[in-house]
Amino acid sequence: MALYLPEDYLEEIQLDKHQLWELISPHSKHTKIYDPKNGYLEVNGWNAVMGYIKFVKFNHSKSSPILAIDQQFTMGVNYVMFLTRNNGKWKDISHQIINDFDKNKYFYNLPRHGTTLNVYTYKVNEYDEYDIELDKTKIIKQLYWNKHEFIEKND
Repeated sequence: MALYLPEDYLEEIQLDKHQLWELISPHSKHTKIYDPKNGYLEVNGWNAVMGYIKFVKFNHSKSSPILAIDQQFTMGVNYVMFLTRNNGKWKDISHQIINDFDKNKYFYNLPRHGTTLNVYTYKVNEYDEYDIELDKTKIIKQLYWNKHEFIEKND
């Protein structure tokens, strides 16, 4: 899996380009799963703040592949985004390929196998409004990749 890194979208990591390339190498001590056949890479955290980073490639029917990135921090915060390269530059297209995309309200679980996203919601601790956690007890919707956009899966 050839991976051109979107450094502009990985600001929270705070590594230079060389350190970032070393981190995501298939032979890095931080690499948890390297699955080029499925376009999937998962890297474990390397400091007290970072939980993991997942990279998932989705093939697009008419343009360059979509790179989905999930950055999870140890305090339970996730940043999920969907990027594509256009004229050599990365562009966030999350809102263009997912109807009602809201990374603050929903968590989009990136798959290792297949192309369906399970979507979960965040819940606020009833005793502490600043304590927000992911509620994985119920999938609120599933989004299927049709090689152009994610559409809600109706059973």
